[in-house]
Amino acid sequence: MEMFIEQSWYLIALFSCIALVAAYVDAIAGGGGTIQVSTLLLSGLPPVSVLATNKIVSMVGTMMAISKYAASGKIRWKLVIICLPPCLFAAYLGGLLAIYLSNDWLQLIIMISVVVALIITLWPQHKPVEVGQPYSTDKAIYVLTPIAFYDGLVGPGAGTYLAIFKHRFLNFSFINATATAKPLNLATNMAASVAFVNAGKVFWPFAIPMICASALGGWLGSHYAVKHGSKFVKKVIVWVVVGTLLLNLVKLSLS
Repeated sequence: MEMFIEQSWYLIALFSCIALVAAYVDAIAGGGGTIQVSTLLLSGLPPVSVLATNKIVSMVGTMMAISKYAASGKIRWKLVIICLPPCLFAAYLGGLLAIYLSNDWLQLIIMISVVVALIITLWPQHKPVEVGQPYSTDKAIYVLTPIAFYDGLVGPGAGTYLAIFKHRFLNFSFINATATAKPLNLATNMAASVAFVNAGKVFWPFAIPMICASALGGWLGSHYAVKHGSKFVKKVIVWVVVGTLLLNLVKLSLS
């Protein structure tokens, strides 16, 4: 028993460090969930507990990032309010569909979405609009609602895809796209977190210390994103998408 407790403390320390890094990356470019879920799976927890614990921890880091981005005026709240209802509904439908899909199909969906995201990120772009300039609200709904559906369906990388598609199709700067993605990403995760908590699926011995680390990582990531601007954010987004693609290729080759 003592050996198990000792090993558990090592795991808690390890996962807390991972939570800090994941929240830092997620605050800048999204994709932190991919890092966190992949690591938590090594603990031997049931997959549903891994997903539940990841959701709870990630929410706190996202909240810290939102507070920093909001204080700096980077979030375009009008778009968030307009897109919130359809995105919530789409995420709910995605969660229902995930129940009926096999792991192989879910893995294929993730792979395709990662490749599409990488192509869109690297494709030459138009000059982004500045904060406060008009954009099509109908276009915003058409662009972001499918990503919310994906978030409910499988989840990993959804924050990154929200930022990328805002940048590409709504002509947001990367910093505004990332900042505005955070409230939507938080909202689509909250419903799942409530369900996981009510079902008792969160592994709190890992979750509580990871939450503290995630809060720090979320603040640090958003701080550096605001400080260094869109070029810094774009670099991190590219690395996150490439890393996600490589991770999924490795998982596919081992399965």
